[in-house]
Amino acid sequence: MGSLGHVVLALAALAAAEAGFERAIAPPWMLVLLAPLAYVLALFSERAYLRGRFRAGEWLHRALIASPILLFALAVWGCGWRAAVSRWTGSEVSLLAWPDLRVLVLLAPWFLFELSALHARSRFFIAKTERDGWLGFHVRMLVAGLVPVLLYVIAAALVGTSEETRVAVEEIGIFHAAFAGGLLLALALVLPFLLEHVWETVPLPEGPQRASVLELAREAGFGTPRLRAWRTGNQVANAAIVGLTSKSRTVLFSDQLLAQLPPRELAAVFAHEMGHAVRSHVPLFIAWVLVAFLFGDLTATAFFADEPVWAGLVLLGFLAAWFVGFTWLSRRCELQADLHALDLLGETHTLISALERVGGRLRDVAGWRHFSIADRVRFLEHAQADPSVAQKLHGKIRAASVLGTVLLVLALGLHAWRLLHDLPSDRVRADQRLGDYASAAQRAERIEDIEPVLARAARLAGSLGSDGVERARVEAEAAAAAARGDGESAAAWNALLELRP
Repeated sequence: MGSLGHVVLALAALAAAEAGFERAIAPPWMLVLLAPLAYVLALFSERAYLRGRFRAGEWLHRALIASPILLFALAVWGCGWRAAVSRWTGSEVSLLAWPDLRVLVLLAPWFLFELSALHARSRFFIAKTERDGWLGFHVRMLVAGLVPVLLYVIAAALVGTSEETRVAVEEIGIFHAAFAGGLLLALALVLPFLLEHVWETVPLPEGPQRASVLELAREAGFGTPRLRAWRTGNQVANAAIVGLTSKSRTVLFSDQLLAQLPPRELAAVFAHEMGHAVRSHVPLFIAWVLVAFLFGDLTATAFFADEPVWAGLVLLGFLAAWFVGFTWLSRRCELQADLHALDLLGETHTLISALERVGGRLRDVAGWRHFSIADRVRFLEHAQADPSVAQKLHGKIRAASVLGTVLLVLALGLHAWRLLHDLPSDRVRADQRLGDYASAAQRAERIEDIEPVLARAARLAGSLGSDGVERARVEAEAAAAAARGDGESAAAWNALLELRP
């Protein structure tokens, strides 16, 4: 699993702790004793390998790779790390509340565990001459996985400087959707710049390789993309095109790929990457993940609005279904990109030769996003001999694209309808959060299908005087209503208590 996956798991550990899955059975300072465990695992793994106990060594090495997440979960669930940070900073740190820079403090032990595990791996399993390059590459990949979280927290912190804006984004669905969509768009626009600087990249040097790639780009009408060499310490043989627009489009070639391929074969790999861009595979992938997320959210909201655990499980179920479907679609998009290279080059020999060089001894191993090199070679040979093979593949991806577009439009339409329908009630909640009780009461009177509890809370808010902001009074009124058996009033007072500023 990549560094981004580890970031997601670390956030999931924090979310589980916030949901109640934490027991402070040890003090927070015990975290200091957890970091060296990575070196212990590395030591025992090395000794197992040296003694010929390869299976034990492999399992210990896997445990070493997974140790940052396991140790962080232990720190959060068993050492009360989240509660300690909340205590030190004077208020609860919550992933469910508006995020601030303290989220980075929550993640700090995980980041240190990751660095310890990487350092341990480099010292026990990487040759001394390659150690610094290996460690530097993996640290940069770790930082790259953190960048989306960092940008989100910074953007949220900036928005949070204005209470009115923060409350609007939190309580009004349309503003929340605009904030999330704007953040994703901004990330997509700056992604080429981020990768160039977070990863170690340099301009592709002048020479036959660069000339061959640029010539093919001109012949294909692809413009003049920015070509970058990606320094990985010769650990990765890969290429990619990033950027939403032709001006921001950047082509990355890893150092190992550049070392393996002659100019003509490098151009063939570039033709494959062009296929992804020309066939709009990235927008297709984005469309399907949005379909899964939006329909999952709609289903969870419709059936489990008051049961967050079940709502979360429903959403996870939709995303799991997307993962299975994405594997199917991604593998076929890779084949379609191979076909694009075949169309540009007019022959398969060059691309097949490049694939065989890159695949090496792993040519028969498939990935979750790619068929094996052996399968791709066979497909190219069949497609060159029988044009109907390519036509069938294009038809399948075209059908997936049309279906994804239709479902996305439907999901966006349903969400837009729900957001517009909820807008008046959202404004009532926002007014109550801001302490503008008179406005909340007036808005509630104009809404025909407002939730009964929210309507009663708004009326109560409108009846409060200058002492309405006093939490003690609201709590006392809720307790009194409950004591006399007035459940509706108690629910209204409690709803007001939850939204009070």
